[in-house]
Amino acid sequence: MSIITTEESFDKYTKENKLVFAFFFSQHNKECIEFKPKMDELRLIFKNVCFVTIDVDECKSLLERYNKYNIDNYLPRFLYFVNEDFIYQINEVNHSEILRKLMSISSM
Repeated sequence: MSIITTEESFDKYTKENKLVFAFFFSQHNKECIEFKPKMDELRLIFKNVCFVTIDVDECKSLLERYNKYNIDNYLPRFLYFVNEDFIYQINEVNHSEILRKLMSISSM
């Protein structure tokens, strides 16, 4: 799993990988800290998906970029990308929805 701190590195991941699961994370958010270990588990299950963590304390511009999708500044936030295109978002830690959507995109 890669930790993203710049827009350029995020754009590189979405360009170089067909399927990307992006976890918007802050060191100051309890739910983010609690979910972070789950990312390693998911990465082992969904090997064809690129998992990235965006540190919003270091890269606020990515958070702002996706505010156009009405996701405000709520964290944690999970975004799904296929072939560089944003396709879906989850704005809370909802394990069943996160898994369901990962199963859906991993079969693409």
